[in-house]
Amino acid sequence: MNNSQPSQNNDSERRISSMYIYTGRVVTLRIDEIRENDGTLGKREIIEHKPAVVILAYDAVRDDLLFIEQFRDATGQSLLEVPAGLVDGQEAAEQTARRELLEETGYEAESWRQLGEYYTSPGFTDEKHYLFLAENLRQVSGVQDTNEISRLRHISRAEAMSLVESGGIVDGKSILALFRLEYLLK
Repeated sequence: MNNSQPSQNNDSERRISSMYIYTGRVVTLRIDEIRENDGTLGKREIIEHKPAVVILAYDAVRDDLLFIEQFRDATGQSLLEVPAGLVDGQEAAEQTARRELLEETGYEAESWRQLGEYYTSPGFTDEKHYLFLAENLRQVSGVQDTNEISRLRHISRAEAMSLVESGGIVDGKSILALFRLEYLLK
């Protein structure tokens, strides 16, 4: 048996009921009553979250990436991040990535490659990110999303990795994306 694969047996907990507490524009909070593996009842607090895209806008010639600085109310500070954004309705993930790259940076990419997808924190949310590599970049406008983005920065791949090590980049999706790129370029 391959131990790297999740268990597919029927011994997993089961949802008995759900009570919706809050529904917002981006998230919905629900409380699930579940039956645990041993038969006891329990509760889970679950956040349903719209899916999002994460974009590694990479210039292979310069060996640098586009980053944005954005104030995040939840952390009370500006963070250095790779471009990202929510999928709108039935929009395809790559379509969202193209739109978000243009809105947040003013750049378009000729080459797109999906590098994977992942859940951000599956212990309490179903939020899924789709990770894209965007290459052969060209600037076609300025930053369009000026209400959110305070600054656009070109950062070398080496400097970005140093910023991860020093705590200058603390955004999880950006750290994951950078390590994925490092693995890809090996």
